[in-house]
Amino acid sequence: MSVFQHFRAQAGAGPADERVHELYRRLAADVPELSHWWGCHSVGGLTTRVVTATPAGGDPIRMSLSSLRPVDAPASLILLCTPKSRQDGAAVADLVNRPPHPVGSARKAV
Repeated sequence: MSVFQHFRAQAGAGPADERVHELYRRLAADVPELSHWWGCHSVGGLTTRVVTATPAGGDPIRMSLSSLRPVDAPASLILLCTPKSRQDGAAVADLVNRPPHPVGSARKAV
């Protein structure tokens, strides 16, 4: 939610931008279970924090989330997720090495 609040704060300068509207349409179609996020109007800054993600059929993965702005492209934002432990790093590597699947499709746990 913090990343989305930060996006809203940045996108607020150009609310008429068709790309912003397209992003909202895709989010609503791809992840309807988070529709309460897409309708929220709160904004916020993005500070370094520990986040936990739990992939379908997997164990929770703890990562440090940081945001970086390139000096030569200040309108750009880089989000960096760094695993907190070796176990978290191994779980990320396992996810990266899985075969790809379409967004929104059901996936069977192995």
